[in-house]
Amino acid sequence: MKRRWVKDYCPYAKDQGFMAVVGNVLPGETAFGFSHHQLAGTDTLNFKTETKEKVTQMKDELYRIQVTKSSAGSVATIPFVPTKTKISFDLTAEAGEDYDIVIIGRIAY
Repeated sequence: MKRRWVKDYCPYAKDQGFMAVVGNVLPGETAFGFSHHQLAGTDTLNFKTETKEKVTQMKDELYRIQVTKSSAGSVATIPFVPTKTKISFDLTAEAGEDYDIVIIGRIAY
């Protein structure tokens, strides 16, 4: 098996300059990401919508989510994910701010 950086197979990571992400990408898992503008205190992010239909559902709810605030400003709320399903997850974060999100897990389709 040839070892590679996450930037070598995840276009979002390459675009954002991420060499790697915290954690392992195991066989059968995929790393992908997107940017999100938080509208409310808690937003529901649907994979189909956020990835422009490139990912519609995860295989299970064991995927990992890494959230990084990308806009300037205060850090009044530490972002966290209270709920995950196969098709979406809730993000609780500061309204009006921008976040970069990386997902690591098994994609169903």
